[in-house]
Amino acid sequence: MALVQHSVLVSRNLLLPIITGVIAMAESALGCPGVGDWRLPAELESKLQSTAAADDHLSAALIYQKQAQQVEITALKFEDSALKITQAEDPKNFRRSSLKNAGQQCRKEAIEFQRLADDHRQKAETLQENHRAK
Repeated sequence: MALVQHSVLVSRNLLLPIITGVIAMAESALGCPGVGDWRLPAELESKLQSTAAADDHLSAALIYQKQAQQVEITALKFEDSALKITQAEDPKNFRRSSLKNAGQQCRKEAIEFQRLADDHRQKAETLQENHRAK
């Protein structure tokens, strides 16, 4: 009997790191797809690094704004999927937690894209005001 209890305890102790690893992989896999490596188009990025005109900053702001909206939609999809999973389907709350975490990560990234869009809009306005003053 002691041998059976010992083997059950050992197997539980071995399962915990495996389950934790699976959850970590699921969270990274469920992150906002392609957001980490996302960049502005190369031509626009080079213009912004050299002598950018107000139109270039407005273009960048628009692109960042659209990306923020797309990432926000992705966040909503993750959160909606999490709400659809019943307690019976996910008794230990692993799937729901992973989906909620992915949604939160997408929201953070959407906020960052929105901040970048606002920064470029502000730079465009400053350039336009400077151009009018001349």
